[in-house]
Amino acid sequence: MEMQEDDKGSYILNSKDLCLMSKLNKLIKVGIDSFKIEGRNKSEYYVAQTTRVYRKVIDDYFHDPGNWHSDAYIQELLTLQNRGYSVGFFDGVPDNTAQDYNETISRSDYRNAAIVTDIKNGMLIVELKHKLKMGDQIEILSPYKFEPVKLMLNEIYNSDSNCLVEMLAPGKTNQSVKIP
Repeated sequence: MEMQEDDKGSYILNSKDLCLMSKLNKLIKVGIDSFKIEGRNKSEYYVAQTTRVYRKVIDDYFHDPGNWHSDAYIQELLTLQNRGYSVGFFDGVPDNTAQDYNETISRSDYRNAAIVTDIKNGMLIVELKHKLKMGDQIEILSPYKFEPVKLMLNEIYNSDSNCLVEMLAPGKTNQSVKIP
């Protein structure tokens, strides 16, 4: 096999991420009742979002197996950092679409902006993971509702000073903001 390398590196072993969401109904039908979700070297956001989606899809499957489809759940998984998805060897030896021969970047434009740490006096208290600025639209993921809550950031307050700010980013210490 000929090796090639560009200024970003080589891509000989750059497999897409394994995702069997589209095969979940078949896995359940054959009696598998426990699924491992990759979590080592992943962020807490990745683990929480993946667990949230798989919990919902399994519950929905058992609620109505005849009308179950994986499309909406896969769309939620596409918000995670990923290198594209593949079913691996589920359907036999994978073809060349299971690899990415051109790049190693994530396919998702979504980022974990913050973690909600508290709710006080009508304000979300969030610990920043990435920069937030007024005018940004964020999605809040709830453990109680599958659909994300969309919120336009019209006001952001520094938690320490209670001052209205245009933008805030995490620094060397954890930075938190208040969002009405």
